[in-house]
Amino acid sequence: MTFDLRNYIEMIFYYKQDDGNFKIGQKDFITFAVITFFLFLVRLVVFAVAGIWKDKVTKKKQLKYQQCIFQAVFRTICVSVMLITMWKTADFKRIMAPFMDQEFNQIIGRRETIPLGYKFVYLLNLSYISIMFPIVYKFENGKGIILMYLHHIVTASVVLSSYMGNLWIHGIPIFFANDAGVFLLYYSKTCVYLVLEKLSTILFFSMFALYLFFRGLNYPLHVFTAFRAMPIFTTTNQKIQYWVTIMTPLLVLEIMQLVWIKILFKMSYNIFKYKRFDGDARSENEINADKESETNKNKKKLKKNSKEQTLKDKIKKQK
Repeated sequence: MTFDLRNYIEMIFYYKQDDGNFKIGQKDFITFAVITFFLFLVRLVVFAVAGIWKDKVTKKKQLKYQQCIFQAVFRTICVSVMLITMWKTADFKRIMAPFMDQEFNQIIGRRETIPLGYKFVYLLNLSYISIMFPIVYKFENGKGIILMYLHHIVTASVVLSSYMGNLWIHGIPIFFANDAGVFLLYYSKTCVYLVLEKLSTILFFSMFALYLFFRGLNYPLHVFTAFRAMPIFTTTNQKIQYWVTIMTPLLVLEIMQLVWIKILFKMSYNIFKYKRFDGDARSENEINADKESETNKNKKKLKKNSKEQTLKDKIKKQK
C-alpha cells in the first residue's frame, strides 16, 4: 500500500466532484479547524526560528518582529498556492487583466465547485483572521488598532460571503491583488528590525511597484467587474445580501487601499529626502511610543538627580 499525500488532503476537504473540483458543505468546519491548528503550529515554528535573531531587536519590539516574519511566511504561502492553482489556466489571465477576456465577462457568476487550491486559500484566510483578531491590539498602536480591526472585519465579511455564495471567482482576484501587493512589505519590515537597511529599501520599492499595480490598479478593476457582472438574482433579498456582504465591504476596502497608498507615498518621500525608513503609520506610532518612553525615562532620571541634589544641599546646611 503506497502513501499518497494528495488523497489524504482530498479526504480532509471532502465533497470532491467528478471534475476534480470540490463543493462547499457543512463539513468544511472540520477542514477549517484542521487548517487553523496547522496555521497555529506554523506560527509557533516561525516565532521559534525568528528568536534566533531576536537579540538584534529591542525587547519591546520582539513580538512585532516575530509577527512580521509570520506575516511574510503566511502571505508567501497564499500567493504561492494561488499561482500554482491558476498557472496555465484561464483564471490567471482573468486575474491579471480584468475585462480582457470577453467570454469570462459573459459567464462570470456563481460556480458550483471550487478548485482545491482556492478552497485552501479561503479557509486559510479565515483561519488567519480567527487567530489574529483577538490579539491585534498586541501588535498595533494608536489609530493602527482601529484600522486593522476594521480591515479584519471587512475582509472576513467578503471571505465568508463569497465562499458560502460560491462567488469565489470574485474573491480569488481580491485575495491575489491584496497578497501580491503587500507580501514583500513584511520582508522589508523584517529587514528594518534586523538593521539591513539597503535590502529593506530594495524590498520596499519592489513591493511599492507591485502594490501600485495590484492594489492601485488591478483591485479597483476587479471591484468594478464584481459590480458590472454581478449574478442574476431571483429575489430582492438576494440582491440586498450581495450588496451588503460583497459590494459594500469591497468599496470600504478600496477606501482603505487609498489610505495605505498615501502612507506608502509618504514613506517613499522620507526615504528619498531624509534617507530614513520610518515605517508605515503603525510603525511610526511605535517609533513615537519609543521616543515618548525614552523622554519619560530622562524626565524621571532628572527628577531623581534633582531630589538627590536637594538632599545633599540639606545635609551640607545642617553640618
